[in-house]
Amino acid sequence: MKVDITRQNLASTLLLFAALCLVLWHRYAAAPIEALPGTALRMPLGGLLRGWGEALPGPLRNLAALGMLFIGGIWITRLIARNMILLERTYMPAIIFLIVGCGSWYDPAALDLFAATLLMIGSFDRTIGSFRREVVYTHIFNASLLLGIALLTYAPAAVYIPLLPVALVLFRKRWREWIVALAGLVLPTAICSYVWWALGRPLTEVPVRLWEALCDTWYAPAFLVHWLNPLLLLLWAMIAVLTVWSLVIFARQAHSMRTRPYKSYLYFIWILFFSALPLIPPGRSVGELMLLAVPLAVIIPTCFNRRESTWLGIAYLLLLVSMIAYNLFPVSL
Repeated sequence: MKVDITRQNLASTLLLFAALCLVLWHRYAAAPIEALPGTALRMPLGGLLRGWGEALPGPLRNLAALGMLFIGGIWITRLIARNMILLERTYMPAIIFLIVGCGSWYDPAALDLFAATLLMIGSFDRTIGSFRREVVYTHIFNASLLLGIALLTYAPAAVYIPLLPVALVLFRKRWREWIVALAGLVLPTAICSYVWWALGRPLTEVPVRLWEALCDTWYAPAFLVHWLNPLLLLLWAMIAVLTVWSLVIFARQAHSMRTRPYKSYLYFIWILFFSALPLIPPGRSVGELMLLAVPLAVIIPTCFNRRESTWLGIAYLLLLVSMIAYNLFPVSL
């Protein structure tokens, strides 16, 4: 008997999500992999969040991190359903978000990275929400404002700055909205710089920190040594195969999609491109996959929608098994 893996109800999805979170909890307790902080701590909000994460007791630290992951998974699922990006309603994006983002790495002290991911999800949500809204600048302003706050939280989020003009062109924004978007992007840095200047520090210290942190990102240590695990290689291989297959399916059905879902999906393809930039060698650690998990949570479920295929069921099973097995047996085989 076949099991419909894409149309599982909310209760089943939440149970699976909780089970995967328990696996991550066990992984961190048994063999923790600490994130490479690099220069992200130079950012004002990022250093503050990282300090809080390291100061919390172990159980509370895990609960805080897993709570943010849960919010991110639910938020992405809601974004997809509200904008009808996929052909039918499914809760799979929440599971894909957790598998891609934390299947290879998990450090509950990295609250700066988790917070930046939530900020970017909110930015993407507001950007899509601005589509076909005449003389309403709130959505695009909030989208760029969240991006500006993310820059103060996690420096590599700066790769999404070039995404902003792409979104403005894709959703056909007028010149006034370009100005509003620029104002929202610059406002958090301007306020933070003014506060620091009032405290006696140089006015340009925050932009300089961001620039130095962004430059150093490309020269940070490469992937963690644990990547040699065959189970982890299998996980990444399955993610890559399903991503490519989903993009092929989107290309085949694009002609029959309505304008809003079509442009929203194109938007997430651009997000995927910019999210992958920090992973270019030498890149940073696999912690950057948390940013990559956001677009893949939207893209990967495409190949599962309205399809009953044995190999797709096997692929989904391999995703789950490889993630669980790797986190339960992290030592390279």
